[in-house]
Amino acid sequence: MKRKFIFPVISVCLGALIALVMLEIFLRFFPVGESLFFQSVNEENPVFRAEPDRSGWYSKNWNFKHAARWRSNNDGFINDRDYKTPIERETESTGLIAVIGDSYVEALIVPPRESFFERLEKEMEGRQLVYSFGFSGAPLSQYLIWARYAQETYKNDYLIVLVIGNDFDESLLEYKSAEGGHYYEKSEGGLKLKRVDFTPSIMGRVARRFFIFQYTAHNIQLLLPPPPPPIFPRKTIRG
Repeated sequence: MKRKFIFPVISVCLGALIALVMLEIFLRFFPVGESLFFQSVNEENPVFRAEPDRSGWYSKNWNFKHAARWRSNNDGFINDRDYKTPIERETESTGLIAVIGDSYVEALIVPPRESFFERLEKEMEGRQLVYSFGFSGAPLSQYLIWARYAQETYKNDYLIVLVIGNDFDESLLEYKSAEGGHYYEKSEGGLKLKRVDFTPSIMGRVARRFFIFQYTAHNIQLLLPPPPPPIFPRKTIRG
């Protein structure tokens, strides 16, 4: 009696496993929307960045709408160009512009070499390099961290900051406190910049390596991505 029950169950489970493996292989031939992997943010590494030297696809919906290729460079920012330190640029005659912002700078949906900062660099005709620092949802308080990092690490000559309306209120810790970001906390002396540490989830990292999960979570949105991110998720302000 037990065998009559066990064998059908094993057959069903094995068939489902084979189907999932085949679907995983099938999806790898399509531009499935992929998550960025982010580095830990803590005292030793206080700057929010993605893992370096990775590439993937951005796409939406079941039919891979708005498919665009992205790349995280050697410093963990979304840019086709690898960044050079001032010492590495000593033999170059170009200056450096740092561009800082949120999703407008991250520009996952924009095809390579079509983002505004890459077009700006092309317009400069070799006189200026343009390095971008930005991820979706970041507020003004986070821009300060990237601006300081850009100047200390790369010694940029110019700075461009893209600002939108919600960058102001989302800089306050009482309205937003996503892991990995910096926010202003009210104190007796006024406002104090506070870091919210972030440690990547092992289960989240494992899940994001499967295209079935990525397609389900990002393209057809039947699953929620394992926290955290989404990148600097926005909180609703009530008052």
